[in-house]
Amino acid sequence: MSRDFVVDNSIVMAWCFKDETSQYADSVLDCLNLFTAFVPAIWPLEVGNVLLLVAERKKRLSEADSTRFTALLSELPIMIEQESP
Repeated sequence: MSRDFVVDNSIVMAWCFKDETSQYADSVLDCLNLFTAFVPAIWPLEVGNVLLLVAERKKRLSEADSTRFTALLSELPIMIEQESP
């Protein structure tokens, strides 16, 4: 039986910002050691919006921090579900 799951961007962003961490978000990240998370096709835009338009503009992250976090995300077993035509 598969235990793959859908992850929301708010959980993913909690991994990025120390002041937004939670036990639940950490547990979801730990699950990625065994399972795959699925996200909607719009997810990369959501991540970019939070990192660039919100975090960088408000000086919560530098551009280098955003780039590093994006690279780390790309190494996780997160599959983007493409929308059907």
